[in-house]
Amino acid sequence: MNMRAWTRRMTETRTELRHHPAVRGAATAAAVAAAGRRLQHARSGMLAGLAAGIVEASVLDRLAAVGRDVRNAEDAALLAPILGESGVSLGTWAAEPDFLRLVAAELARDPVGVVELGSGASTMLMASMRRTRGGPPVVSIEHDRAFAQRTWAALARAGLQEHAEIHVAPLRTIVLHGHELAWYDREEVERRVPTQIDLLVVDGPPSTRRLARWPALEVLASRLSDHAVVLLDDGRRRDETTTARNWARRHPELALFWHDTVKGAWRLEVTPWEEGPVVRLARRGVRTLDAHPSGFRRWSVRR
Repeated sequence: MNMRAWTRRMTETRTELRHHPAVRGAATAAAVAAAGRRLQHARSGMLAGLAAGIVEASVLDRLAAVGRDVRNAEDAALLAPILGESGVSLGTWAAEPDFLRLVAAELARDPVGVVELGSGASTMLMASMRRTRGGPPVVSIEHDRAFAQRTWAALARAGLQEHAEIHVAPLRTIVLHGHELAWYDREEVERRVPTQIDLLVVDGPPSTRRLARWPALEVLASRLSDHAVVLLDDGRRRDETTTARNWARRHPELALFWHDTVKGAWRLEVTPWEEGPVVRLARRGVRTLDAHPSGFRRWSVRR
């Protein structure tokens, strides 16, 4: 991880330590307990502090969830002019507006090779931005032929069919590091995706089996450009968290960050690998104190 990514990671961690509900609740509990000791009511102060800390942490956690919902609604309003009358749904099984906002921000960098796993609202958004900003068509891989046809029909209604390609790749069994997984037909994927990928959006296949999205980077990592970004949706789910950590562990050139969206999103950026013995020691210490790749998963990388 280069110094820029390292500095950003440390800044995020400090922010999360200051604002995480559990940390703030613990600080309140300690303050109330200390006041109790000064008043010679140590036991009562400890119990009161524990109660106050739990209440504060719970309230702050709920307020954070409300804040995510509010931001998500704002993002939906901002995306409405881009999606137009496409008829695609958002939320539930589809991508949430706040995740699509992250995708839109990456498209604004004008990446050349853009690939998404799983089609739908994100396909419409990226094709619309491609029509406005230029660039080769977005390549979308979809396992469900009927769903691919619906997305293609929506693209045609919006006049966006020249700005996106949808390829059907049925789910096949793939063995990855001793795990038998269900993923897209590998031969079809490798034939359809570009040789250089600048943006990879992973929102499929559906998690009908464990670690369904893990093969994505293992299959396509060699095609990532030296400035590529990978976005993984549904990051609050255990399998997606495990997947993101596996990717970061097996591909040290990728810096891992967290976006505090409604469903949670993992972001991986290709960064030059610069690590001497001092940096290795520092990274080991940070991982011991902060085992999560981006602090406590509360604050976004960029908003």
